[in-house]
Amino acid sequence: MGRPAPIVSIVFVTVLVAVYFALLAVGASPFFPDFGELLRFGGVRADKLADGQWWRLVTAVVVHAGALHLVVNAWPLYRLGAVLEPLVGPRVLALTILLTGSGAFLASTLADPRAVTTGASGVVSGLVGVLLGLALRGKGLIPDEQRATLFQLVSIVVVVEVMLALTEPTISVDRHVVAFDTVAHAAGAGLGLLIGWSVAGSMLERSSSPSLALPLAVVVGLAVVSTEAHRPSPERPLVSAPAEKVPLFSRALVPDADLPALRAYGRLRLGDARGLADARVALTDARTTAPQANNLAWALLTTNQELPLALELADRSLALQRTSVALSTRCWVRVALGALQQARADCEAAVQEAATPVDEGMLAWLDGRPAEALRLWESAPGSSVADRQDLAPWILRARAAQAGRR
Repeated sequence: MGRPAPIVSIVFVTVLVAVYFALLAVGASPFFPDFGELLRFGGVRADKLADGQWWRLVTAVVVHAGALHLVVNAWPLYRLGAVLEPLVGPRVLALTILLTGSGAFLASTLADPRAVTTGASGVVSGLVGVLLGLALRGKGLIPDEQRATLFQLVSIVVVVEVMLALTEPTISVDRHVVAFDTVAHAAGAGLGLLIGWSVAGSMLERSSSPSLALPLAVVVGLAVVSTEAHRPSPERPLVSAPAEKVPLFSRALVPDADLPALRAYGRLRLGDARGLADARVALTDARTTAPQANNLAWALLTTNQELPLALELADRSLALQRTSVALSTRCWVRVALGALQQARADCEAAVQEAATPVDEGMLAWLDGRPAEALRLWESAPGSSVADRQDLAPWILRARAAQAGRR
């Protein structure tokens, strides 16, 4: 008789594929679903966990940001799972998926509170960690006939992950960003190593139930730290570090672009101080288009730099072309500057031209209605401001203000 089928591995990969097609069924892009769609399907973000939505630690594992993300996770998951399941048993494998996935997401939210995190990448790293733990503690636990295959498979996974970590590849299409999450992968691998070490000990002692108390304690500890770190506070700043990652090609092309506006945007997103000087040049450069001026204004706002210059760029954008997006940008810049009456006028004009929950929420906030602002911001689809995840600090502010009224 052959080995039993790896039921957990088969079921898990099947669910990944099913959820991907469910995303397509609701109109998501097959390669670049936006952040709003990923959140609605169960993605993780710090403010959602702070709101008590801990179930996202489970659902986010099966949600993937496009076909490429799915393929690079599903293949090693099945191959590694098919080898591990007969060794450790289906129950331990299922718990490994749960613990490494949850721990990876929690670590990721601590590294970047505004990031929308999805996918089973942390689990892939976790399974590699389990194999490493088994090999280190119990050299005879992995059958000789499987060692060569496992070595090749793990080598491929590790080389790919190291290459991704070193190059930080990022795909950016219309502000939708998919990026390699080094922190999540490292956390998954560390938890997997602890699990593999514990399982190897029980196998050597011929115990039927390995203790996973230590990796469980680590996950609980990460959850406690995450809760404290993201506790709502009215003192939260308007914006924090930019959530976007600059596309890999931008590292080579944008900072040295001929157009000052493009060069400024690339440098601002890379944290290069020269971006401010470029932005000042772009303000008066006749070649700067309305969208470029608007994007520069938003980049300055979201990096909390030179807000008066951001306002001038927003004015320049509106002078070139009046759009609801440019009105919205100037509204938010004016809020940051404390010009609330003028900000209200811009938001009202933006809503009249194209009503969005983002700007309607700001109007509710300016009217002193934090509960309504919170409802609108949390219902915002994955576009415009919400797409860049810059609403997260404001959502925390609204929750804190609402709690203070109770």
